[in-house]
Amino acid sequence: KYVLTGDFAIEEIDGEKVLTFTPTRNIVKLTGTDNAAPTSFDAKGFWDNSAAPSAVNDYVVPNGKLLRCRTQDGVFQGHSLNILGGGDMAICGVSVTFPLLRLFDNGIITIRNDGDVNTLKGNVYVHAAQGAPATIELETSSSRILRMPAELHGDGDLRFRYYKTSKSTAMVKVFVTGDNRDFTGGVELHQLKVTVDFANEAAIGGPGKAFRADRITFSSNAVLQVSNSYSIQD
Repeated sequence: KYVLTGDFAIEEIDGEKVLTFTPTRNIVKLTGTDNAAPTSFDAKGFWDNSAAPSAVNDYVVPNGKLLRCRTQDGVFQGHSLNILGGGDMAICGVSVTFPLLRLFDNGIITIRNDGDVNTLKGNVYVHAAQGAPATIELETSSSRILRMPAELHGDGDLRFRYYKTSKSTAMVKVFVTGDNRDFTGGVELHQLKVTVDFANEAAIGGPGKAFRADRITFSSNAVLQVSNSYSIQD
C-alpha cells in the first residue's frame, strides 16, 4: 500500500454520473536490487520506466527490492519515495535528503558499512501499523552512527535495531535532532548496544496527550539517551 495523490471529479458516463479519480503523478516501481554506483537513487537503474527519478513521479520500493544511496549530499529528485513491506532503502556512508519519504508496514531503512557516519534529512512520514513497524537497521561490523535531522510525521510505529539479526560488541547510535512534534507514533528501541539519542522534547515527538500508553518501548537492553533536560508525565 502507498499514498496516492490526485483529483476527484464527477463525470457522466453512459448517461450516469460516476465519481472518477485521476492521479496527479505516475507510480514508478523499483524492479531490481542496487549494488555498485550509479544506483537507482540518481539514475535510471531498476526503475520500471527506465528513467532517473523525476518530480513528476512517485516512487515505490516493493518487497524484496533494494535502493542504495551512495551520492554524498544527494537529494532524491522524485516527488516521493515509498518504502513498502519488505522493501529496503540503504544509506551507504553518505548524507541524503528526501523531500518526502514514506515508510509503510515492515518497510526498512538500512545503514550499511560503507561509512561510519550517515545522515538522513528531509521529511519522513511513518504510516506503519502497530505490530508491523517500519525499521531503521544499523549494520554492526564496527561502531556506526546515523544522524537524523529529518523531521518525522505521522502516527505509525518505528523501530531502531541491528541490521537484520547480526550482533556485535560495537555500539551503534542514532542521533534524532529534527523537530518531530508532528510525530505521535510508537518508538521501539530494540537490542543491546543500540542507543537512540533524542536531542530534546521536540525530537521525541508530539504533545504528550497524543501519545499511546506504549509510546516508547524497550527490548533486549537497548538504551534511550536524551541530550537535554525534559519531563515525562504519567
